[in-house]
Amino acid sequence: MNIWGWLILFAAIFVAIVGLVSAFMTIHTYFEYHQHPKIKQRPGTISVLFIACMFLLAIILTPISFAVGRASSPEPSLKVNNQTPTPMPTSTSSTVLPQPTTPPLSILYRADFSQGSQEWLDSNHSQQWTYNDTDKMLESDGSLPCCSLTTLVNIVLVAPYILHVSDYAIEARVKITGLNSIHPYNNNQPPFFGLYARGDDVNGQGYMAGIGWIFNTPTGKVGSGGPLSYLIALGPNPMFYNTLSTGAEKYGLDTAWHTYRIEVTGDTFMLKVDNKPVYSHPIQDNLFASGSRVGIENYNCLLQIQNFTIYPL
Repeated sequence: MNIWGWLILFAAIFVAIVGLVSAFMTIHTYFEYHQHPKIKQRPGTISVLFIACMFLLAIILTPISFAVGRASSPEPSLKVNNQTPTPMPTSTSSTVLPQPTTPPLSILYRADFSQGSQEWLDSNHSQQWTYNDTDKMLESDGSLPCCSLTTLVNIVLVAPYILHVSDYAIEARVKITGLNSIHPYNNNQPPFFGLYARGDDVNGQGYMAGIGWIFNTPTGKVGSGGPLSYLIALGPNPMFYNTLSTGAEKYGLDTAWHTYRIEVTGDTFMLKVDNKPVYSHPIQDNLFASGSRVGIENYNCLLQIQNFTIYPL
């Protein structure tokens, strides 16, 4: 209760005491009047009304004093905090050092084909690569011949970006929807698709890493001959890592969307699909120590590509 509540309560008590004293005096006067009616005057009606008003005023002021006191006094909070307070760390230095934060993942280059062809389809590109305006993605029907030093340019679509580093990772969101039945292939060169790394500017020489030896429309299962993961270094003295003994691995290719990633570090290469390694072990090769071109390559597969990203390593 605040000061105003106490003052009103004090006034109520004072009025009650005045009324009580007046009542005793009036009663005393009343009895004396009956004992000596000739010399004592009977208590008047005004005296009785005054006493009644005093008591009535005291009765009214008492609850008012409590109401005023509660309305002005802050109520204690009934909310219970069940959380354990965290102790503040004790610092031996007067300087507060900033806390380390995780740096954002850097990107060297990114093409989002939902925004258009992103300058990938220039006048010199292979005609088996097109842009689907309806589905908003890059596509390839894999219909051109491969694979010699003169026909590699048919299957490789080079990104409109020049790399100035040799170690990096390429990621692409890719879906194979089937094989090109109109364009028959030779069993000595079955369909394949993958990522192109450390390429040159002339004839598509460089590293190709992906999934090959696809003899039928993908069903998620593997047969006796494939599909297999592979790494190929195509140049003057080509190297093929496309068998189980050279580092390839059987892969259950299907027709769903997957993220294909090739990591190129020094002379070490690793292919991953949905962040899972598909080579039985990292493959080492030193045919191309550098190369400024990257891209996507496809032979005889029906492909769709959503995006293409390069990360530094």
